[in-house]
Amino acid sequence: MESRNLFLSMVSREILDQPLPRNLQRRNKLIESCIRGVTIVKGDLNSSPEALTSLLASNHINRAFLVTDFSQGTDKETEAGQNFVRSAQNAGLEHVVFTSAEGAQRQSNVPRFDSKFEIEKTLKISGLGYTILRPVAFMDIFPLKGGFLRFMVLGLFGAALGSRKTIQLVAVQDIGHFGAEALAKPKEYAEEEIGLAGDELTIPQVQYGGRWNAWVAWIPSFLLYLLPSDVRQMFKFFANGGFIVNINALRNRHLGLLSFEDYLRLKYKGDK
Repeated sequence: MESRNLFLSMVSREILDQPLPRNLQRRNKLIESCIRGVTIVKGDLNSSPEALTSLLASNHINRAFLVTDFSQGTDKETEAGQNFVRSAQNAGLEHVVFTSAEGAQRQSNVPRFDSKFEIEKTLKISGLGYTILRPVAFMDIFPLKGGFLRFMVLGLFGAALGSRKTIQLVAVQDIGHFGAEALAKPKEYAEEEIGLAGDELTIPQVQYGGRWNAWVAWIPSFLLYLLPSDVRQMFKFFANGGFIVNINALRNRHLGLLSFEDYLRLKYKGDK
């Protein structure tokens, strides 16, 4: 839920040009409040199609930014996403922006990616205007605060990638930028499928990036087999170079696209 609220916060910020609170509790309240006349309407993706259609229609919603949650299981994620798409179709929405995952379109064999691809397929045949955003791994996955958690996260990525393989990363802020752009300019972004990445780094480059110089746990690669199967598949996907976004082309489209160093600089500045 935290990641979904962060997505929505960033899109709201980009649309409304509203300063985003650093505190997570305050950030979530931003999602649940009214900002400059924009009313946030609560709904449940798991409610009946009739109820969801009624909610969309009665509130005169014509564009939507859809983020799904795999935490309750990928089958339920697919069902919830497809339920929303069909409800949006019945309610006559103009455009849906869906945040999927880069690699989902290439049979990734990562369950949390494959579930999103099933939603993509439903959206494409729905007749709705749509834009599909496909972010890579989030820069936010690496904890800013030094300590055991960051030590272990870097260690797990190091075990999967070694010291030479790279992984593409994206700042959630940049996902928010493209989400807001697609909602504001649906005709310009109609039927676009956009991979989102702002940097491509080895784990040592992440380790020593910006102001970090972080410690990394040494974890033998065979221990990755002890992880849950879906997480293990995801790390395997990372190790096999699963993300292939053209970062230079994307930066030409959005000059403010953040590198990992840019991201750290902004985060540490904001936390002062």
